[in-house]
Amino acid sequence: MKLCVSSQWNDGCLETYAGLGASEIYCSLQMGAVGSARPAVCLPESGIDGAREHIRKVHGLGMEFNYIANALCLGNMEYSSGGREQLDDYFRLIAGLGADSVTLAIPYLIELVKKDFPLLKVKVSEIANVGTLQRAGYYERMGVDVITLEICQNRNFKVLESIRRRLSPRVELELVVNAACLFQCPYHDYHNNIVGHTTQAGHPLKGYYMDYCMMRCVPEKLERPEEIIKAPWIRPEDLVHYEGIGIDRFKISNRVGPASVGLNCLKAYSGRHADNLADLLTPLSLEIEEPPKTCRPPGFSEHEWRQVVSIWAIPSPAVFIDNRLLDGFIDHFKQNRCYGQCGDD
Repeated sequence: MKLCVSSQWNDGCLETYAGLGASEIYCSLQMGAVGSARPAVCLPESGIDGAREHIRKVHGLGMEFNYIANALCLGNMEYSSGGREQLDDYFRLIAGLGADSVTLAIPYLIELVKKDFPLLKVKVSEIANVGTLQRAGYYERMGVDVITLEICQNRNFKVLESIRRRLSPRVELELVVNAACLFQCPYHDYHNNIVGHTTQAGHPLKGYYMDYCMMRCVPEKLERPEEIIKAPWIRPEDLVHYEGIGIDRFKISNRVGPASVGLNCLKAYSGRHADNLADLLTPLSLEIEEPPKTCRPPGFSEHEWRQVVSIWAIPSPAVFIDNRLLDGFIDHFKQNRCYGQCGDD
């Protein structure tokens, strides 16, 4: 089993993560030419020298490092001569930091990296919505090394088995285990798109945004708690069922939020046991800490900073999900009795 978790650039957690069996650490700088699908105001900044030293420590503990550059849209800058130069410099920087792989969501960038930076392995991001054998096959032919499958397929064993059986063993498949996103979320693509722009160094708003999507999805789950159960999480106890069909790479989503999230999740998934399942899920019952002022992007006024922070400093709703009551929950899905049409019967 391979467990992937974010360190949030925290050197102090690395030995513990390695001891709990993490195989890959992932992070991104707050801003960059491509950006990533998390808001800049919530991402810790390490600086280039700090990032390089952090990655050196990751390797020293026997783990690999994955750099996240999975923004969905570059506003067509990638097709200008100046934009292409920026991208070349950006991926040269990532390679120079010592990253083993890079997570991408734009096919053009995948082709660019595979051609010009062959030593960097490429992972397809979950937000690229790879959920069919057909789409996975396109990425396989691009030469990618890992595909993170879309979360709404996490319980569709018929699809997962098909993709794993027909794809080359060279291409690893990865699943995000602790997502509490709405099933078939209407905000999924838009949300990832707008937060990707917040981390792009050349964007005119310089990281500013309002998280309309978060303001809509969290109340939906609390007002209709069945949405929490429909969310595409995977219980730590159920990893064995995925390993049984040849998927043994699992990603913990914890790039923002309290540092304790990554540790709690890593303990649960490496130990294959949890008591309160809600403690592992993001974003749901975790108290979202107010971002420190060190995350405040340059050029933000105090008023703009307070506006953005007010959306993120969410008190925990203290949801409790007795994980023992979910023993056997996965059997319904393993029997391929779910067609993803919740509410139809």
